[in-house]
Amino acid sequence: MRVALTNFPFERPVVRRYRCEVFTKAYLFPPMPLLYLASVARKEHDVFFLDCVAEKVGEGKLLKELSEFEPDVLVFLSGFESLKYELKLAKEIREKIGCKVGCVGFLPSLFPREVLKRGLDFAILNEPERTFKDMLSGSWRKVKGLAFRKGKKVVVNERRRERDLKDLPIPSYDLLNVRRYHDIFLPKPFMTVETSRGCPFPCVYCNHPFGRKFRVKPVEKVLEELELLKRMGVKYVRFLDDTFTIEEGWVLELCEGMKRLGLKFVCLSRPDTLNERVVKALRGAGCVRILLGIESGSQRILDYYKRGYKVEDVRRSLKLLKKYGIETIGWFIVGAPMETEEDVEKSIELAELLDWVVVSILEERPGSEIFDPENFSLFPYKTRVIREKEGKRWEREFYLRFYSNPRRLLRLLFTFLRYPRQSISAGWNLLSYLFESSLRPDVF
Repeated sequence: MRVALTNFPFERPVVRRYRCEVFTKAYLFPPMPLLYLASVARKEHDVFFLDCVAEKVGEGKLLKELSEFEPDVLVFLSGFESLKYELKLAKEIREKIGCKVGCVGFLPSLFPREVLKRGLDFAILNEPERTFKDMLSGSWRKVKGLAFRKGKKVVVNERRRERDLKDLPIPSYDLLNVRRYHDIFLPKPFMTVETSRGCPFPCVYCNHPFGRKFRVKPVEKVLEELELLKRMGVKYVRFLDDTFTIEEGWVLELCEGMKRLGLKFVCLSRPDTLNERVVKALRGAGCVRILLGIESGSQRILDYYKRGYKVEDVRRSLKLLKKYGIETIGWFIVGAPMETEEDVEKSIELAELLDWVVVSILEERPGSEIFDPENFSLFPYKTRVIREKEGKRWEREFYLRFYSNPRRLLRLLFTFLRYPRQSISAGWNLLSYLFESSLRPDVF
């Protein structure tokens, strides 16, 4: 069978991930779910892979290359706001190429019937690898984790979750031009790595795309993956896991193994999963930056979000990271239903301990505890911002006060001299947003 895996083009610079979608020029990550599917398919089938976003390939060239390859099946990675466009392009490919067309992604997994009624042949639900393998070799009616059209009827099979990740293949990194991808204010060559799935924490705003059961790859498999990337010339890695530091023993073992690789890396964490042993090990293994989901400097807002830690935990972890010279980026959310000016002020005050911040407004994301389907539209994608007016004002004030600090202005100058192109992209995102553009200031 001939299998095509494609990250579709879009009118705006887009980073598509399974769980989210970001419009930015400041960084570019590869479509990781498609790389896993490529590794699954290559064992028995011919595979065509194209990241149209990274390669700057438009619809015309994509259709031409697909016509030459003549796929039997095409899978694309879906976004959120871009989903309506993707389904339109998928329908065009289906008509012109004559292949079965389907997708992998969070929204199709959550709303398979609605998506399939728009003209797709199938959607892979939840974790895609084993479902994809079964789909390519068996009757679709029997494949767990698959939704498909049968005439005018939509069939949604029983879903599946992988119990562990030990049998996951290494993503097909060799299909990428690794120099196309980059992270903000980090040197190239750069690549992303996923070491775990699932999140056990009950945060009310999170959609838990891979479920609540936390599963991690064996350390030896992660090291094998990192060794491959090093041989490809990669020097910097971003671990995509929601919380890289959940299992202390696993982190310490991995860090010990990474010392010999000489790679630098970035990861995501929670304040209550960091202690001196972990932070010291991370630094010794090459960690240069940690992105922390802080969310608020007000304890009552943290409690509403069900974050499960204290503001003191945040301060303690930030002091530790500073002690070991690890750069810090903090994510904050404004616009909780009961939030006041005083709560936001506490967040801005806490942010002074960070190197960089990212601020967003609380939304009712599909799949989250606070999601209300009455306030949601899939086509076009639109979800309720709980306190839009105050949230926008607080968000802008937060950014202005944080980045207008003279000490940070000096840091921004040094960053510009080192990374001029990335600084211009990130600065343009932020300035455009502050001057009422609809562009989100997502730079990290």
